[in-house]
Amino acid sequence: MSSVYTFEMLPDEMILKMCSYLRGSDVLYAFLNLRARLNLTITSYCRYVNLMAVPHHQFDYVVSQILPLIGSSIRSFVINGNWEIIISQKAFTLLFTSFISNIFPQIEKLTLKCFTGKRLFTFLDNLTDLSQLVELDIRFLREDVDDTLMRKIFASNNRRLRLVSFDNDSIALNLSEDNHKNISFPNIQELKINLESIQILLCLFTLLPNLHRLHVCVEKSSHEEDGRKLFADLSPLIYLTDFQLRFADFVGMFDTIVNILNQVPFLETLTFDLWTNDERLVNGSNLIPILPSSLKQFHFLIRYYCSESNCRIDHLLKSWPNHMRVSYSLNEDDSCLLFYTMPCCLRSTIISAKISKHVVSSWTYMEYVEDLQISDVTCLNDIIPINSSF
Repeated sequence: MSSVYTFEMLPDEMILKMCSYLRGSDVLYAFLNLRARLNLTITSYCRYVNLMAVPHHQFDYVVSQILPLIGSSIRSFVINGNWEIIISQKAFTLLFTSFISNIFPQIEKLTLKCFTGKRLFTFLDNLTDLSQLVELDIRFLREDVDDTLMRKIFASNNRRLRLVSFDNDSIALNLSEDNHKNISFPNIQELKINLESIQILLCLFTLLPNLHRLHVCVEKSSHEEDGRKLFADLSPLIYLTDFQLRFADFVGMFDTIVNILNQVPFLETLTFDLWTNDERLVNGSNLIPILPSSLKQFHFLIRYYCSESNCRIDHLLKSWPNHMRVSYSLNEDDSCLLFYTMPCCLRSTIISAKISKHVVSSWTYMEYVEDLQISDVTCLNDIIPINSSF
């Protein structure tokens, strides 16, 4: 006669295998409190909790009844700013007030999605004395951002944060001149951010003297001041080893980059994602000499806009040393030369749909891209050739 087993009698290993096919919220909602030993296993399993797209009744139960029991084991948690207007009062108290520090005493990474700048500014006051919280991941930040928000973020959790990142869908941040003088945040070591102007990048050099990794997208440049004067009083970022810059500028970009590189003498990895009409940026004879001698990896994707008569493609390709694999694709419709290293190692980038008819399978620089934005789309056929290159 065959034996009959109830679910509670199954080995923990088998139950955990089932859990691997479920969302973390489903595991917590369905399996917690079945038995003590399983509780311990599930608590260890659910250290990274994401309650996005969870049914309302399940969400409220997990937040109100389960998080207070297992919160001390959670290391990473995602909070959506839109939750506060639809969740129960108890759930609101646990997630959107200072009580959050009691719920997640061992939290290491907090992801904040869909906050407005004003609401984020207020929420940061709740993050205090979380001894393990070192990483803040901000996504889809939108509207009414105060000029003081950046400083507020860097100083949050009693200046314990070391890693701060904004996704590409977050708005660009600004910083008033009075908000970076006579103050610094040596706690910040890694930063990924979108900035309104190149001047704000220079402010970061003063604010964050201990940066090791900086990935920045700059929306615009200002040519009202002499670039050399802007960089004159800056101290070099001697700890910065990984720098990535996305920037569009058609007046003086080469000189700006020269000034930036002079402030980062010990770089090991450098990545450019640029739009320019300055030939010096795609000419190895001009660009290689200004690179730091410490550099180990150099990658770029540069959209070089030139008149047809000035596009000396063969000359530009020969200007690069043999150990660098550099290639190009030419979009004759708008005289854009897409110049890139292989591999390029960009995790995110923007490609014009106008280049779609020139896409070929040898575009190996695309293999690292995880987040792609396609501009100038007129129809679906513009997207398909680009998408097939991944």
